[in-house]
Amino acid sequence: MRKYLIILASVLFMFSCDESSPIGLQDDTIKLSTKELSIGAEGGTAVVTSEGKHWALDWVYTNGAPISTEDMVITTQNYETIKFEGEWFTIFKENSQKLVFTISPNKTGQQRGLSVGLMDANYGTYISLTQSAE
Repeated sequence: MRKYLIILASVLFMFSCDESSPIGLQDDTIKLSTKELSIGAEGGTAVVTSEGKHWALDWVYTNGAPISTEDMVITTQNYETIKFEGEWFTIFKENSQKLVFTISPNKTGQQRGLSVGLMDANYGTYISLTQSAE
């Protein structure tokens, strides 16, 4: 009898898994107003809003490479990261639904890229910003 219960449990387990809803992933809970930004060489400010309220800043990449924590200032408030400050950018979580990008003028002669990751439970996404060259 025990053998049959193990076989039945195994069969039920196999059919309970569905590839269309993998474990650990969930639907978009952040719902950003945009995921791509473009700023001119003169620099400026851009704002991204969200419908979700419980997301957190996670990581920053510039030109496709992660930035070391030694190369930027990270500000926290109540154990939550609210600001990343790099050599030419500031990313500030102004409130639970507003992220502000402040970008310095680009005098490098080359296009710059910036990406920031956001997380909410098991959902992650990112925003990409491109700054044109002078």
